[in-house]
Amino acid sequence: MIKIKFLGAARTVTGSSYLVSSDKKKFLVDCGMFQGIDVEERNYLPYDFNPAELDFVLITHAHIDHIGLLPKLVKHGFRGPIYLTNETSAVAYHLLLDSAKIQENNLRDSRWRPSRGKLIYDTTDALETIALFRPVKFDDEVNIDGVVVKFERAGHALGAASIMCKVDSKIIYFSGDLGRSEHPFLQPFDLAPRNADFVIMESLYGGIYHEQRAETIAKFERSINDIFNRNGNVIIPAFALQRTQEILYTLKKSYQDKQINKLEGVNLDSPLAQKITEVYTHSIFLNNSLGKDLFEFEQLRFIRNPKKLTRSKFESSIIIAGSGMCEGGRILGHLNKYLPDPRNGVLIVGFQAEGTLGRELLSGAKSVTINKKSVPVRAEIEDFLGFSAHADHKDLTLWLNRFDKKNLRKIFLVHAETERMDAFIDKENLKNSAYAPEWKEEIVLD
Repeated sequence: MIKIKFLGAARTVTGSSYLVSSDKKKFLVDCGMFQGIDVEERNYLPYDFNPAELDFVLITHAHIDHIGLLPKLVKHGFRGPIYLTNETSAVAYHLLLDSAKIQENNLRDSRWRPSRGKLIYDTTDALETIALFRPVKFDDEVNIDGVVVKFERAGHALGAASIMCKVDSKIIYFSGDLGRSEHPFLQPFDLAPRNADFVIMESLYGGIYHEQRAETIAKFERSINDIFNRNGNVIIPAFALQRTQEILYTLKKSYQDKQINKLEGVNLDSPLAQKITEVYTHSIFLNNSLGKDLFEFEQLRFIRNPKKLTRSKFESSIIIAGSGMCEGGRILGHLNKYLPDPRNGVLIVGFQAEGTLGRELLSGAKSVTINKKSVPVRAEIEDFLGFSAHADHKDLTLWLNRFDKKNLRKIFLVHAETERMDAFIDKENLKNSAYAPEWKEEIVLD
């Protein structure tokens, strides 16, 4: 008998984690952190299973909502191997150490919420986690004591994978986060026909169709030029993994094509994004025809001294910083400085979960609280979700249609708000074959 328990990303977006149990094996697929004020307290809850009893962990990709609680797992007794792609391993190294550092810093400063008690984990836990990494190549079948797994390209970020698991003759596919079928420098998700008994599938943009990339870029360029024409500055909150690299690539091309006027500088104020950009640059899995200087151009500055940047006065410049949902990191200092000035603009280029500062800005808040202080929002706030690295409805359907429907017993929809999962089910007429599990719901796969 095989069971799967949905420990995260169930009727919500973040916290991806799925516990698979058979008579002989018990393993996790992803171990992500919850993000957003409505669900982040789940990160501090005790496990309802013994981490020491897990045989192994599989990781789809390195975003924190998929790997952020791995060190907690290790802290509480897990000592098995963690399988992930080579590229995900390289990126996750930086992301986990950064996550631990943020927690340690928060414990020391005023942003810490005393009600949460102690740290979830620290740098030592993160390093012990990294030591358990067992990188594998795409498309290689790996036999883990009778469980056969294969990592296939998902196209969402460098190293991102969908994972096939063959357990007791049943084939289970975990989509991970799916990218878009067309991308300027990442290889797209695998479309070869497949058989599966069960599919656990993200549906973040179910029922939604992204605008064409060219349209998004044209709007992006117009917005930047409008802000520069009024002598303002552009602030871009961006995830360190994938979104920052996509924005740098876009800015470089737009500047070289003379579609952005009087650009004084692009300031990448994120040590983590700087490190991950270097990993991208050296990866052989990017489109090599674009060259090794994929993201580099004369206006780009890697900021080493954030205080100097915060004190500086300039116009017609761009600042890119994390976190992508404006929940922490250096972006908070920039928002505090630039939000009150109507000449400036904040360009939102990624998904903003419910309960985050980024979602609050998108919702039209007239003021927001940053570091316990009220900050007026007079800067222009614009949404460019056309940059999304997630599959839209069309691409979700394209990926799902690779599976032979005669053999597919059930589709479990995850990693989405309920409205989006329902929209996907309705548009694809999947009421009898798809289901959106509840948080911590356990289902027997028979």
